[in-house]
Amino acid sequence: MCKVLEPEKRRCVTGRGETRRAPKIRCPFYRRESVQTHEIVCEGMAPGTSVKLNYGNCERQRVEHMETFCQYDYTACWYYRLLITQKYGVTTEEE
Repeated sequence: MCKVLEPEKRRCVTGRGETRRAPKIRCPFYRRESVQTHEIVCEGMAPGTSVKLNYGNCERQRVEHMETFCQYDYTACWYYRLLITQKYGVTTEEE
């Protein structure tokens, strides 16, 4: 199905460009985040690509998305459901 990154390979780019581990992330499509640009980067639809979820100037919304979906209920995330059904052909319970 999908390739799950080991927690130690997940990272966060902080405002100073430093990285730290993101072991609390459970979503298999999560790749990294940027505190400075308020982005979450996830696996893309095509092999070897990624998608940036950009929260503009609202760090609070990025953090809220991560706490709600990436760290806990990732199966409720709209982007997770899109990838799992369209890219991997797995039907979800909501369909």
